[in-house]
Amino acid sequence: MLRSVGNLMLHFAETIDGLHDGLCEAVRFISADTIEEKIIKLQEKKQLVFDASIDGSSTSLGKLTEQDLRFLFQH
Repeated sequence: MLRSVGNLMLHFAETIDGLHDGLCEAVRFISADTIEEKIIKLQEKKQLVFDASIDGSSTSLGKLTEQDLRFLFQH
């Protein structure tokens, strides 16, 4: 839930930024070496798999290593 709210806020900030010629900036802070950081990295990898499978984006799939794919498809 929080991630979707965060994405919504970032999208909103980007929209305002477009209307005001770069006067708005959104920044997401994540503490290093935390569970939150690990979760964010995992979500980013899952998003790349989704983008590659739905959009057929070879660029997205190219960013994933074989080890990433094995990890994502473990039981």
